[in-house]
Amino acid sequence: MWGSMFGQNSDNKAVFTNRAAIWVLGAEYNVRGPARDPHAVAKSMGPKKLRELLIKEFEKRNRFAGADIYSKVWLTYREEFPAIRGGQTGEWTTDAGWGCMLRTTQMMFCQGLIIHYLGRHWRLSNHKEQDPLYTMVLKWFLDYPVGVCPYSIHNLLKHAGVVDKKVFGVCMCVCLRFVCTNANTSGWAMVWTSSSKRGYE
Repeated sequence: MWGSMFGQNSDNKAVFTNRAAIWVLGAEYNVRGPARDPHAVAKSMGPKKLRELLIKEFEKRNRFAGADIYSKVWLTYREEFPAIRGGQTGEWTTDAGWGCMLRTTQMMFCQGLIIHYLGRHWRLSNHKEQDPLYTMVLKWFLDYPVGVCPYSIHNLLKHAGVVDKKVFGVCMCVCLRFVCTNANTSGWAMVWTSSSKRGYE
């Protein structure tokens, strides 16, 4: 894959090529140039028309890949959310500096749910009303300590049994299992595994 994305210059250093495919979560966006030898095509249709053709293909690839990337959920550090109480520091109203694994877990899980409900080819649009299923999934991840937001940072910490801020890792998968079990989000099954045991629900 590296070789398909990068060429080599005279100094044997990797050089990015804008004709490389763009991959977004398993979807490939390619530049589809002439099937024949470009030099032969340039002679038959002229270099100007060939250049125009390739520019259109670049724009088409970038437009489709851009729409895919734009449709992905981005959950990152926040501040001034309802206080999380516990631990020696009293309460926290921001996860800046310590919530990266929580946010990464939320993003991956949220994207999985969007694909489950809306399909891999669904795209976010600014020109029409959003699908109610999309809005429903996003609400599940709002930072409020309530049952209608089962995957909020508050509920993740609650089910993780956290009493102080720390770095999270694989334990977030186990935490999600308990959150999913208690969440009122029917219509899909959950499969979880760990190094010590396996479970299917």
